[in-house]
Amino acid sequence: MLSRVCSSPRLTRHGSVVSIGETEPDEATQHRNELLTALKKEVKVIMEEAVTKRQIDLDSPYVTSLCVAVENCLMDGLRRRLLGLFGNRTSLALLHTIAKTNAVAEQVLAKTLETNSQYVLFIQRAVLEHFSARTLRTFPEWSGVGMRLRFQRCRDG
Repeated sequence: MLSRVCSSPRLTRHGSVVSIGETEPDEATQHRNELLTALKKEVKVIMEEAVTKRQIDLDSPYVTSLCVAVENCLMDGLRRRLLGLFGNRTSLALLHTIAKTNAVAEQVLAKTLETNSQYVLFIQRAVLEHFSARTLRTFPEWSGVGMRLRFQRCRDG
């Protein structure tokens, strides 16, 4: 880590000259400042869009980029403060933690898991249809009831 000291004379309010040693921010602080700058930029863009269109669609790329900027800021803070106490560093892990104490977050988590499970179910069905013949030849124990039970556990879990 390179820390450069800038020593330059400065004038105080009363006109006297003082020399103040300033250090450049470290890498973590610079990264934090970049994230906050990106977030401010996204907020500005979405505010301009709201003024011009008077309405913003939730599927708009402006909303998506704002959410990404917010998530990046949150994840950076979690990495630094909690040192990765969550098993995986995602917004879903954060939502799980908040849902333990907040009823609204619990409802959001339930909706999110419901939506995600629909996508997972679609992917599971597509994979099963695509690989069913080859898999059953290769792994006969996956046929019939066993495969349905495994599929049911994945869907419920």
